[in-house]
Amino acid sequence: MRIRPVLVLSIIVGLPGLLIGAAPLQPSDYKADYSAELTVGATCTIPLTQIHPTQAVVGMQEVEHKEAKIKKLARPDLTVYMLDHVVPIVIGPEGIPYMTDRHHTNTALLKSGRSPFAYCKIIANWSDKKPAAFWEEMEAHHYVWLMDAQGEPITPDQLPTSISGLTDDPWRAVVWKLEHDGVISKKPIYYYEFYWANLLEKKVDADPSADFKGAIAASREYIENHPGLTVGPAQ
Repeated sequence: MRIRPVLVLSIIVGLPGLLIGAAPLQPSDYKADYSAELTVGATCTIPLTQIHPTQAVVGMQEVEHKEAKIKKLARPDLTVYMLDHVVPIVIGPEGIPYMTDRHHTNTALLKSGRSPFAYCKIIANWSDKKPAAFWEEMEAHHYVWLMDAQGEPITPDQLPTSISGLTDDPWRAVVWKLEHDGVISKKPIYYYEFYWANLLEKKVDADPSADFKGAIAASREYIENHPGLTVGPAQ
């Protein structure tokens, strides 16, 4: 069966690296295997187990929702879904591929067992940089989220080295549900949902680990009582 082309749009607000392209793509466009010599704009496939996260946590309720969806997809529809969720990759020191987005989708894909790889596009190749300079560049471009589930700072060395090492941040799942319900408008800003998760964790008197629905209701009330709230990286 022929896979329908997928149009991956270039939409950006302060996100130079999230541009995945603007041409209809097919699986054949990703026939190259990943290598550290790939240049910006190159497309490839990478085993999910080799991709390094640029955050330490995910909202596991969102992951579970996506995993259930992926498991129900017929094979052609799964291919379309994966093409709709191309992974932006920064190549780091020692040729390590770092994903700057799609952590929830690819965690769900890995847990589902439906595909051993992801379709990827190279957005930067900084493999020639020393580790310290590399992470300075990553932070300058907002390509990394160095916070744990409690909103406390971590170092790059504390990031998991594989998707399977990502742990749960229930406040991130609360934000996902609020986006789904239209309470929060999604914006093309890296780690946008984490900025919201940190804000709500500090301002809302609730515990999503113990009462997820209660935390959603309390967060909704807080947002509605504070119109005009904005979050994002400091300029």
